[in-house]
Amino acid sequence: MTAAPLLLSLLLAASVAGDTSEEATPSPCYDVAVRAKLIDQIPSIMPECDDCLIMSWPWFVDLKVARVLEGHLDDKVVTALVVQHTYHVSRYGVWKLRHNAVGGYNVVQGFDSDKPPARCAAGTPPAKPYIRSKDKSLDDLRNEGIKQYGHYPKQ
Repeated sequence: MTAAPLLLSLLLAASVAGDTSEEATPSPCYDVAVRAKLIDQIPSIMPECDDCLIMSWPWFVDLKVARVLEGHLDDKVVTALVVQHTYHVSRYGVWKLRHNAVGGYNVVQGFDSDKPPARCAAGTPPAKPYIRSKDKSLDDLRNEGIKQYGHYPKQ
């Protein structure tokens, strides 16, 4: 199995199979860019896999916003979903956030450095969240991750 289908199958394993209620965004775009401090990061429960390597899966991150660089955001602390392999070491940075269909944000990433994502056009529908469940809320999934893996204490 090549890397792209493997990664896609792992991400689909963590999301609702067959859910096509929202269309995928054709190219990455973001709604708001912020300079923020990473204050908490919690992995979701890693998908079960007997015969594969899981390189990345959805995590929950809490960001303490120091400054909004582009777009509009009233919140001083934002919870977002990000797909990553392990904990971020750097605690400060610029985060590009995309509204998702469950009322939160996805962190926009995984783009070529010479082709950074653009701001989303007005009226662009929200993106699919990186993780969801038919019978559990995002808070439930986050709490399962805390119970399984723990998390950095909020500062």
